[in-house]
Amino acid sequence: MSGWFARTTLALLIAGGITGCGGSGSDGGDARARPILTALQATPVMYGEPMRITIEGDGLDASIVIAVSGACQGEAALSFVSNSRLEAACTPDDLGPLVIEVHSTDGRLLAREVLEILSPRVEIAIGPESGPASFTFELDPGDKTSGTRPWVDLFLHRLRASEYDDTVFHDIRGGVLVQGGCYRMDDGGIPRSNSLSAPPVPVTPQLLGANIKDTLAMSSDPCGTDLATGQPGVFAFNFANNTAGSLTDKDSDRFVVIGRLQAGDAAAWSRLANQQPATSLPPAWPARFPVDPEALTVRRIQRSR
Repeated sequence: MSGWFARTTLALLIAGGITGCGGSGSDGGDARARPILTALQATPVMYGEPMRITIEGDGLDASIVIAVSGACQGEAALSFVSNSRLEAACTPDDLGPLVIEVHSTDGRLLAREVLEILSPRVEIAIGPESGPASFTFELDPGDKTSGTRPWVDLFLHRLRASEYDDTVFHDIRGGVLVQGGCYRMDDGGIPRSNSLSAPPVPVTPQLLGANIKDTLAMSSDPCGTDLATGQPGVFAFNFANNTAGSLTDKDSDRFVVIGRLQAGDAAAWSRLANQQPATSLPPAWPARFPVDPEALTVRRIQRSR
């Protein structure tokens, strides 16, 4: 999305007609004593990502107050950098409007800006390193009481930590779904369990629901062979409406949908859907490992919004 908030200087709504030194105004000398704001920046403006707010101007000091309300976590305490620069930070933790207000020490409103926190989008590149196919998913964290939100936050946590990069989809159900996130190929071409960190927030298996076609889902299944200590992190692409009957009873209710496919080459998505598992594998390998691991390797997952 061009011109998006995260990469631009935000327009200021200046209250009271702030003027520079020597400017005209009904209060004469008092106008020259006012701080002059020249820029207000916020980056990145993304759900779940720490956001830095920067105020630039002249005559700024630590008595200026910044208030952030709406879709942002915690108080945004100002950090005094210099007389021309102040900074603050918060983490957008909801969707919808996020309001930034800057006040002088006597309570006068100096600037106000309203941003919009949009649903996160991720791009997932899959396939040979020389030319992977890229697919864009829009995630839906729901509201703060939603059972989906912890699973969206877990996926974004693993994305930030690069825990899914270079993993191979290890459970292939042709035309139905593929599951990934748990294995990387070692230098000898053997799949090895991926080490995953603890979830940032508790995730609740009881909230899982059935799969829906062309979606991204998360499972409560732990990665690795140690079911007692392994961390949840299995994710899946659904290529069909995987309700009762299309999968086993265990499979049909262990996923929670966190996002829907928004963009990607249709032919590449179809090729991914029709990958088949190997018919003969060493005993220690995952049971439905792909015939061609290179074609089912996650090269990168990154935020696009």
